[in-house]
Amino acid sequence: MTTITFGLHQNDADWSDSPAAIGEIHLGPEGMLSFLQTRLGLGGKDEPEAVRIDRYRKRMEAVNSSSVWFHESFKKDPLAAAKQLLSWRDELILAGWDGKALLEGSKRLDALSAIEKVSEPPLPPGREDKLLEVLAEIKYLDEGCIDTIYLIEPLDILPFLWQQIFKTFGGKIKEIPLQDACDKNTNLAILQRQIANPGRADEKENKNSFNEKDESLVLLETDTEWEAAEALAMWLAADTTKNDRVTMIVPGTSGALSSALHHMGLPRTGSNEPSKWRAHLQILPLVFANAWEPVDIGALTALLSLPISPIPSEVRFWLLRALEEEAGVKGKKWDEALVKIKEKYTAKGWKTDTEVGKMLKEIEEMLVSERFKPNEGIAVTDIIKRCKWILKHLPPQSEENEFLKKPRSQVMTLQQLVAGQEKKISRVELERMIDLLVTEESFGSTAEAAPWKVAAHPGGVTNPRPILIWWNFINQPVPAATYWNKTEREALKRARIILDEPGIVQKRETLAWKNAFLKAQQTVIMIRPKKLRGKDTVRHPLWDMITAFADSDKLGGKGAHEKFIRDVPGVFFTETQWQLAGRTGKTEQIEEAGWPKEHSYSIPEHRVKAKEHTSYSDMSSLIGCPLSWVLKYEGIYGHSTPGISRSLGNLCHSIAEDLFRQSPHWEPDKAKKKAEKLFDDKLESMAIELCAEDRGLDKIRYRREVGQAIHDLVMLINERGYTFKAVETVRNSTLCGVPFEGRLDMFLQDKQENPVVIDLKYSKWDGYKKAIKEGRDLQLASYSWLLEQTETAPYEKITAGYFLLPLNKWLDDDQETLRGVFSRATTAWQTELEKLDKGIVTKGEEKIDDPGSLFKLEATCTFCNYVDLCKISDIAGADTPEDEDE
Repeated sequence: MTTITFGLHQNDADWSDSPAAIGEIHLGPEGMLSFLQTRLGLGGKDEPEAVRIDRYRKRMEAVNSSSVWFHESFKKDPLAAAKQLLSWRDELILAGWDGKALLEGSKRLDALSAIEKVSEPPLPPGREDKLLEVLAEIKYLDEGCIDTIYLIEPLDILPFLWQQIFKTFGGKIKEIPLQDACDKNTNLAILQRQIANPGRADEKENKNSFNEKDESLVLLETDTEWEAAEALAMWLAADTTKNDRVTMIVPGTSGALSSALHHMGLPRTGSNEPSKWRAHLQILPLVFANAWEPVDIGALTALLSLPISPIPSEVRFWLLRALEEEAGVKGKKWDEALVKIKEKYTAKGWKTDTEVGKMLKEIEEMLVSERFKPNEGIAVTDIIKRCKWILKHLPPQSEENEFLKKPRSQVMTLQQLVAGQEKKISRVELERMIDLLVTEESFGSTAEAAPWKVAAHPGGVTNPRPILIWWNFINQPVPAATYWNKTEREALKRARIILDEPGIVQKRETLAWKNAFLKAQQTVIMIRPKKLRGKDTVRHPLWDMITAFADSDKLGGKGAHEKFIRDVPGVFFTETQWQLAGRTGKTEQIEEAGWPKEHSYSIPEHRVKAKEHTSYSDMSSLIGCPLSWVLKYEGIYGHSTPGISRSLGNLCHSIAEDLFRQSPHWEPDKAKKKAEKLFDDKLESMAIELCAEDRGLDKIRYRREVGQAIHDLVMLINERGYTFKAVETVRNSTLCGVPFEGRLDMFLQDKQENPVVIDLKYSKWDGYKKAIKEGRDLQLASYSWLLEQTETAPYEKITAGYFLLPLNKWLDDDQETLRGVFSRATTAWQTELEKLDKGIVTKGEEKIDDPGSLFKLEATCTFCNYVDLCKISDIAGADTPEDEDE
């Protein structure tokens, strides 16, 4: 014989609250359904909800016409329409609908009836269908298997099918009445009597009944969730021998609370953060986000950045490197990356030339050549091809690893959804299918065995216990019920389909709050952070009920509820000792520790030395931030795609290179026209983000801007009488025994045949002018030094400067000044290498207010791939260019 306690929020409840109990269980809707199915020999395989929605969509398609109620919505978004109508259909099944046509109703009900008549494809049963099946078979249940069923919610407010099922048990059904558990004359007891039975309770109470020193009821408030968590952990740790008397309501497990408990040496309550953006859940969405024209550089970078991917890590590394330099898939850097990949695989013997070629061909098809127009859609065969590619190249452990099984299952279900369809599937429809498949998944710490009981919802509090703690006592709105108009409700009622009455959901919630509150025998502590995840919170609606009773003329009078409110800092963060609700503890004030101005780490001596070759960018990186330099040197490489300014800078470099290789002499207007033509030719390989449909105006604007920039550059060269010599030329020398290389954007000569170096910058940043003024421009200094080392003829002077393309602005520096800059930079570079050799790695500084005699450079934290490891300060206001090319 079994005694069952049933409640709508009991799915996660313990089977029994007794230390040892046989035949006593607490069940929610899912557990009760499973219990009855097992004893009736019912059940079967459950299909994913996405499959149910797709099958329902196909049924809707079978009855769709211009006169059908859902026609317009279905035409615009078939899956969204199917999802919505299926939820209404399931709601009607729960209300007792058997799927038969309704004699009277509305166009919505007519549409649902018409869909239900369609028999193919078969619709996998939902929970509501299973309940209907149980109701049809329950007459065959062995009545002896159940002794009593106690209902937490009264029978008349349960959903209709549950009412019908429980009515078949007759006298075995018992409703649990609202009853206050506190039998003492405390503040809590007074309010419990009011809530349990307002009429009779009023007669027993007298005005000014509340005792200000009584802490049987406390609303504990604080500014943040972390402060609240620390306070609760301190309270629980103050007397661990009595924690077995505690019940906690923890709606949505909290990472802050779990961490605070662990810090105090107490068991974690567990934490989870539901998200559909976990890396392994994004494999399917990102593969198909890269199936459309034009290339979305953000989606491509995201796919290549996934830690788990059908694309091997070595391939992802080199392709991301290419995208960092050129934001496109058909350019020089992309092709160079493919060559590097092939060399790497064959040199290490991982694959033969043929195998590498086949692998790269598949990747090229998936990422570059086989793309489809969103307005035309994608054929089912091409969807299946991509699905098979994912399954073939996912890591082998994904077949066994529970964590990695999800993406494999999603891919296989997508194949099932599209199989047999003849028409092309639009982008919107495909993304809707994927969105249905990629559901949220929770990660976090696991709850640990604890003396207290934890309920995820107030309705999950099952039995009386001395202490109730209500975590995150804030208003969290109940999902709105479906709106059925008066005509629909009347038609459904005549057909014996009994929907929940308006407000019944709120009634169930209110009952759950009251029940939980009344289960406390001695103490209730409600904890409310005033802000949660950056947003202001509102006190739980139960507090309005408590306030109304407390402030009534028959009890405490106006403002009496304020006696129950405590402030966390005022209670817990005192100088010596805190006291709350029968527990006390000591506090100790500590000095606030700030970040030291300079950080350093120790590594083994002689572990890091100078590279086999260097350049100005390598020198400036080491001088600016040795930590970042070491991390990159050690191969801890982070990837990012260039922003539009850097992409345009790279594009201008390439255009200038092609232009002057074609001819050393140009007229400004002809150079502009040619530059605009080259802009069009190179856009897909170097700035593909401008190919997107919604960036047409940006594309036109930047095309004109780039053309004008080249026009102004040619005009500068012509006006100054410079003679073009070379573009993108490499110069090599040796610095302190280390090979030094520099790439000059443009090498020219002035009228006296003195060397001129022009470095092109697509930027409006004034930091270059500042660096020249302060004598810290290492880039120009390195160019000047390289020319002095490599040019054999004596020259009066060497000119090195920046041409800021969008501004038509020329910035140059004096050769003598540049010599001093490079000399001091060389000393600083050697100093940092000596520190590294001794095992000292320092962090850079974002601001160099007083460089002094030592050559210093600011750390480029805005662009650093390791800023999350470093966290030296808030970088939002760093004085660095918005986005820059080297």
